[in-house]
Amino acid sequence: MLDRTPPEMQDEASGGTIADPRRASVSDTYRALVAQIHARIRRLGLPMWQCDDLSGLQDGYTAKLLHPDTPSGRQSRWETLDLLMAAIFPDGYTIIIKPNDGSRAQKLKPPSNPTVGARDRAILQKYGRLGGLKAAANRRARQATGD
Repeated sequence: MLDRTPPEMQDEASGGTIADPRRASVSDTYRALVAQIHARIRRLGLPMWQCDDLSGLQDGYTAKLLHPDTPSGRQSRWETLDLLMAAIFPDGYTIIIKPNDGSRAQKLKPPSNPTVGARDRAILQKYGRLGGLKAAANRRARQATGD
């Protein structure tokens, strides 16, 4: 069989092909959502072609969007996922996002500007206070003159 893989994508050592760097990686959020859709389809006992027909997708597209990491897989748009979900959840659905235990969030520090040191921060706070005092003095002067 003729290998039509471009030469720059062929792995000579194994005779196979290497991953295509031009393909965008699939996000974990998409994978989690697709896993739930796939589980629902299995629970309903629907074949992929019937999911295509119920949702109005082109033939074979449900299988492609459920397996985005395969060479023939696709990461579909949200509108397409919504069509499929409306077909397999006819009474509607609710998406619940729950955080994990939160141990990683406790280690997070608030963002800081690494270029501004403690001395610079004190100077900026001083100028901020002086600017506020000057603005208040200008306001009082305008109120006194009746402008």
